[in-house]
Amino acid sequence: MANRCSGCNKFATLEFQEPEEESFEIENLEHVLEDGTVAGNVHATVQISRNSECCGETMRETSLEMSEEFTISHDKLEDHLVEKEGGGWTWKEGCELTAACDDPEQVEEGGKKPRFGASLAYRVTCECGKGDELHEGTLEETIAGSDMDEAC
Repeated sequence: MANRCSGCNKFATLEFQEPEEESFEIENLEHVLEDGTVAGNVHATVQISRNSECCGETMRETSLEMSEEFTISHDKLEDHLVEKEGGGWTWKEGCELTAACDDPEQVEEGGKKPRFGASLAYRVTCECGKGDELHEGTLEETIAGSDMDEAC
């Protein structure tokens, strides 16, 4: 698709830029369900853009909203939980789940209608440092290049 560059007014080829994380959060990590599992929600927003090859001006951009639900099994959490009197589970002293994500990576799908997007790997660990990642996941979203917003 031909686009006129706002910097030099020439028709420009667009280059896909590195995606940028705008937000990342995981909810419900503190709540242990009756069966000793944790059901969490992860949400992320990643900004993607395509710039003119000639001047580097941003020509098209969009924010991708990504989310998913996940469950961490009791088997993975047993070193971090203690059974409550009367049933159910609670966190051991010093245990608190935290989450982190890597930098987003480009996703580009060719074809007649090229798609552009990002993938974002994340992991859930415990503050106590026992064990490896308790959960790992990857969020991914793409959009047709023609559906990206024109930059002002």
